[in-house]
Amino acid sequence: MFGALVNDYFKTKQMTYNKDLITETVKNENGKFAVAYDILGSKCETVKNFAREAKGSTNFVTAMKLKCGDQA
Repeated sequence: MFGALVNDYFKTKQMTYNKDLITETVKNENGKFAVAYDILGSKCETVKNFAREAKGSTNFVTAMKLKCGDQA
């Protein structure tokens, strides 16, 4: 589901991305289901904009944490 969201986002922005630079890890975050994504090769601001838009356009994403390098 999230992969489709990523694809749609980049299509609407007329941007491309390398799927091989994204890893997905399912986690337990304080007793709640979570998925962590490591995204390499993208500018932090691009990832922040995507995260903001993705959260606002879905009803299944209830919270997000974002870390770019050493920034939280």
